[in-house]
Amino acid sequence: MPGPRGSQGGVVPWGDGPWRGRDQGSPRNQAPGRGRGGSWRGTGGGGERTDRDWRGSTSYSSSGFKDGNTSPTNANVTNEETGRKSTPTISSDNQKLDNPPQMDTTSHGRLKPPPDGGYGLVSKGDTTLLDANSQFALYSSIVTRFAKLRAAHSTIPGTLSPLHTTTHKHPHSVSSRRQQIDPESAEIAAILLSLRKLREGIRGSTRMDSFVKDVYMFNVRAAIALSHPESFVPGLIHLLSEVHENVPLTAEESSEFAGYYMLHLGCLLEDFNEAFRVRKRYGVEDPLVDSVLRALVARDYWKWAVARKKAKLHVARLMDMAAHRMREWTAKCWSAAYFTVEKGHVERVMGISWIEAKGVHGLDWELNDDGTKVVIRKRKQS
Repeated sequence: MPGPRGSQGGVVPWGDGPWRGRDQGSPRNQAPGRGRGGSWRGTGGGGERTDRDWRGSTSYSSSGFKDGNTSPTNANVTNEETGRKSTPTISSDNQKLDNPPQMDTTSHGRLKPPPDGGYGLVSKGDTTLLDANSQFALYSSIVTRFAKLRAAHSTIPGTLSPLHTTTHKHPHSVSSRRQQIDPESAEIAAILLSLRKLREGIRGSTRMDSFVKDVYMFNVRAAIALSHPESFVPGLIHLLSEVHENVPLTAEESSEFAGYYMLHLGCLLEDFNEAFRVRKRYGVEDPLVDSVLRALVARDYWKWAVARKKAKLHVARLMDMAAHRMREWTAKCWSAAYFTVEKGHVERVMGISWIEAKGVHGLDWELNDDGTKVVIRKRKQS
């Protein structure tokens, strides 16, 4: 997977950041009551945790911290110097964590049982999914949940909202870390995690039969529909390289999945040489896939727009990975060639609204007085 991205929350890793802070401000290095306000909980004498913790979030849901609370649940500890009880606190970002609570290994901690029927990752030591019956049960559950997700999008036939929407904020900014997760995104993440568990269980059991073939084909299609390369790339490679050798795909299936791999190589990685090698190796004869790759190689925005209009769900999702790059090339071509372009033509070719195109790509183009044409550059007055 280019490594699974995004964590699902969990335990506060006490061995990290807080221990690398400076010693100043720690109650251990001060006499009792020396902090501002005469208490260790004052802002100068040990520091009460501010609304910004060292991870940039405002609350914890597990591992000793209660949501909206600033102190650990096992708060009562005895100070060695004074013999009285005090409450351990997290100081500001540049200070230590004093008296950290012990790792919570109860049902509310890191070892909390997985929500999907108790299935865990084989790579983490859980062997439940090495059993064939458990694999079938989890697969049936995933198919049912994905079908419900698709049904929720019945108003827009054949489409699903991608898991990762395009954002232009720095990936490590505070605002991006504090984004709210809606129930739909949480369900998508749960489905993708369950698919990973199932893949690991199948690989760990060394099973190779028609069930494995069905699982991997479903995995690839579902993950592409959800725009999640970390899930469909490993499944796609395993399907074409190992499953196909033991449980052969039909000619139609081979062409379909090899075509997806070609589009991944071309649209996301821009590795066109490898994409055409895959085409030859698996004998892919798909005019639409060929048209997309040739449009990318030649930076032909018109041929790209025509292919995008013909593409169905999975091909369209893979093409979306190169859409931003293609719109950039389109804007450069128009900037060099035209003075004005019809607003409707801009939106049809770019596939987004005029306002979005202007904002996302930082275009300095303007609309004319009646709002029907885009003024790309003005003629110089003699």
